Amino acid sequence: MLEALAAVFRAALYAGVLSCVGAVFAARLLRTPELAQVAIPLIRRSAWLVIIASLGGALILVFRLGGYFDAATLSIVFN
Repeated sequence: MLEALAAVFRAALYAGVLSCVGAVFAARLLRTPELAQVAIPLIRRSAWLVIIASLGGALILVFRLGGYFDAATLSIVFN
């Protein structure tokens, strides 16, 4: 169950990163005002998706390692 949830968070993380980077490249290369109006909200939503997916993935990793927030577990997760 935790492995499937970790895969969902990882897929959301990749989707957020790829959509954010794609929107940035498109906005910089095409440089049209209409695209900028679409790209900026897309970049913001993608950044929030990346933040949430990263935190969720770290939390899932802690639960997979035993569910305790001790120094050893935190050093494994964040190093």
